[in-house]
Amino acid sequence: MAATDRPVQARSGEGRELSTREQILLAAIECMERDGLERVTVRAIAAAAGVNVASISYHYGGKDALIEAALERTLHNAFSLEELEELLAQGVSLRLALGAYLVQFLADAQNWPGLMEAHLHDPLTRGVYPERLVRRMSAMLARFSDLAAPLMPDVDAGERARGAVQFWSAVLMPVLLPGLFQGAGVDLSDEGGRRAYVNNLLGRFFPVRPPGGA
Repeated sequence: MAATDRPVQARSGEGRELSTREQILLAAIECMERDGLERVTVRAIAAAAGVNVASISYHYGGKDALIEAALERTLHNAFSLEELEELLAQGVSLRLALGAYLVQFLADAQNWPGLMEAHLHDPLTRGVYPERLVRRMSAMLARFSDLAAPLMPDVDAGERARGAVQFWSAVLMPVLLPGLFQGAGVDLSDEGGRRAYVNNLLGRFFPVRPPGGA
């Protein structure tokens, strides 16, 4: 999903020379996006990284460990909320920061659909939920619930946690099944559509209260 330190794509360390290990990891991510999780090969990864096949075994011990490392990296980058927290640290208001973060998140999802599919491959095809996925999503939802608390001043922690699940379900469903929602006017393929969807989402989940209002 992402370019330049955004959600799903690996952080590439632009501006510095990458180690061979990092080159291999980034190549694996690119190949997963291009070829799909089930079709990616060690030879394709090696070619994309500009190394020989033996280097993959040397640095990662084999394909399975490399793919696991790539999934861990991209999953962290997708759902860490670091970009949102950076905006807040810069003094951007919570609502504006959340809006900017979500618009970029949706853009990244459009750019890197294969990586999202890779993370959801086991749950969707086998009914198996990898520990890495459950752990990351649980941590993200808990953190999101805490960050969004000022937008829900009269809601207790349990209700905020349920609200976080509902909110992110609304974010992710059009990403995962875009064709089902285009007929309802949800088109995330361009920035205008993404901004309109995010603004509508924020308005419904976190309505702006008039000064002094209940």
